[in-house]
Amino acid sequence: MISGFQPSPPAGTAVPKYSRLGLVSFALGILSLVLACSFFILAVRLGLEQEVEPERAISLGGLVLLSAILLVAVVGTGLGLVGFSRPVQRKVFSLLGIILNGVILSMFCALIVLALWQLRSA
Repeated sequence: MISGFQPSPPAGTAVPKYSRLGLVSFALGILSLVLACSFFILAVRLGLEQEVEPERAISLGGLVLLSAILLVAVVGTGLGLVGFSRPVQRKVFSLLGIILNGVILSMFCALIVLALWQLRSA
């Protein structure tokens, strides 16, 4: 038998399908990653302009974008956990969604800690 080769299952055996909740969780993880990258690009770009004060680099649009990132990541993590707990379905996309959304949530928490630290030292 060749290493890495999986023989096809016997006839009449159902192959477990990927969890739809896991797929949605993975898609939301990618969406939250794209939103987070766009937020940081927006913040850096506004912060580097000479006309804009550094304190105003994160405006109302930035706060709305941060809220969207948080909402998408929390929903994606929840869907990933529910998809991962389903017994018969494949769990690859659920696990990937949990990891992606967890990274975004940890980055969000680090950003809040950094902002509070900056406010305290100012």
